[in-house]
Order: sequence, then C-alpha cells, then structure tokens
Amino acid sequence: MASAGKGIFRNVRGFFQKPAVKKVVDTFFPDPMDKFKFEDVLWDFKNKAALEEWTLITDDQFGGKSTAEFVQSPGGRAIFKGNISTELPPATDVKYTGMCSIRAQPKWDWMGDVVTNDISDFDGIQMRLRGDGRTYAFNIQTHSIREDDIHQTFIHTRGGPLWEIVRIPFTKFVLTNAGYLQDHQMDFPRIRTVGFTLADHNMGPFHLEIDYIKMVMFMYKPKHFQYHYNRDF
Repeated sequence: MASAGKGIFRNVRGFFQKPAVKKVVDTFFPDPMDKFKFEDVLWDFKNKAALEEWTLITDDQFGGKSTAEFVQSPGGRAIFKGNISTELPPATDVKYTGMCSIRAQPKWDWMGDVVTNDISDFDGIQMRLRGDGRTYAFNIQTHSIREDDIHQTFIHTRGGPLWEIVRIPFTKFVLTNAGYLQDHQMDFPRIRTVGFTLADHNMGPFHLEIDYIKMVMFMYKPKHFQYHYNRDF
C-alpha cells in the first residue's frame, strides 16, 4: 500500500514538472517572490560600451591644469585616473582649482523623457572599487525641479592592490547645491544620474578602478553601519 502511494506521488509530481503544465501553473499562480528584487545593477563596466555613456569634467574648463581620463583597464573594468593640480591660472578671478569628475549621462526613452531609477525597493548603493587612498565624492542627481541639486556622500578608498566592496545606505547622502550643503534636507525617490568627484585639495596623480555600481536591499540598517564589508583581489 505504501509503495502504491509513493507511485501516485511520483506521477503527480512528474505531471506538474512537465514544461507545459509548469508554464500554466506559473501563469495563473505566480510566485510573489519572483518580482522581488534584492539588487538592481545601474552600471556594469565589464561592458566597454558603458564607458561611452559617461562624461568627463575637469577644472580645465575654467582655467585649471588638472587632467583626467575615463578608460577601460586591462582587466576589463573602468578606470578614472589623472592628475590633480591646484595651481591657479594667472590673471583671472578663479579662486580654486583642483577638480576632476565623471558623471553618467541621463538615459532617455523614445518620448524624450529622462529614464530614472526607482529606489523605493532598495536601501542603498553597493559598488566594487579599487582605490588609491584618496577620498572621492559619490554624487546622485535626482529627478528634481533643480538639476543642480546633488545628493552626495564620501568614499574613503584604501590604497593597495585589494578590491573593496563598499556599501552606502541612502541615509548617508546629504543634499547640496553648487557644492554647498543645504539647510533643508530631503529624501529622494528616484535616481537620474550618478558620478564621482575628486577635489581633495591634494596635488598629484589619482587612480580609481570601478567594477560595478548597483542599488541593493540591505534588509536591515544597523546603528553603526559597516562601510567596508569585504576586501579581495
């Protein structure tokens, strides 16, 4: 009797594992977890074409002498590298130099509207980097009335050969405008573009290698957040 029961169970299980039957079951009884995402990759720089969708900005535009480039590394990642110069141009009103920046270009749909990324299902940003020990600003441009509103946080990279996975909750970002911290802070529901800026007032070369940037769900937000949680080669 027991063997007969096992045979019936195997036959029923085999029936529901048939591709056609499984497709019908998934259509009418979808798993709610299938639409639940724990991460959303914004930029994967293993794809060389991704680099062409970023814009490079230096203080050369207002008379500075800093230089930079955004290229693919021999290992198939993106490298933001160059040289920071704080030398002021002669006979100008410029008071500060020493800035290099990269920013992703906005994406547009067929109607000419900017495509933004909804962050409501996620808790923060995760990226895999290999830095040079310098401090970079990580910038998020939101879908705001003012395009010069930027939410910023800082990434304190560690020099050496090691890759780092950096996780930053959205609560660590602050609203700035034209480089100035704003009195009124606000949450942002969507991401328009992201970018990196180096302006640490230190002259000399810099080198930041980037593997990917993605939105992630942390599932919890501890009081003391672990900024770097993994290091590898």
